[in-house]
Amino acid sequence: MSRKGNCWNNAPTESFWGRLKTASLYGKKFATRREAMDAVLDWMAFYNHRRLHSTLGYLSPMHYEQRWYAAQQKRLHKTRAKNDSTQGQGQSASRRNPGTTDATTA
Repeated sequence: MSRKGNCWNNAPTESFWGRLKTASLYGKKFATRREAMDAVLDWMAFYNHRRLHSTLGYLSPMHYEQRWYAAQQKRLHKTRAKNDSTQGQGQSASRRNPGTTDATTA
């Protein structure tokens, strides 16, 4: 949480709700609560899946997150492959594969 007078942590949330109200709900009357909920969900789907964001390199938040996740997975696989290859060096065959023996352990 931020200190008194420092509202930076709340700014993105306030921006989101402000945009929702002005872009989707302002001046509209809904016959049912369900109709209002559908309008909010439709707008949120647009906001997260199709709206381009300049800070994210003009990608939608969902597309940016998918690219970030794919990059993390790729990095994780590279790290695991590197660790597997360095751990395999210097171990005898019997330690790598317990069912076998080599000349140094026999």
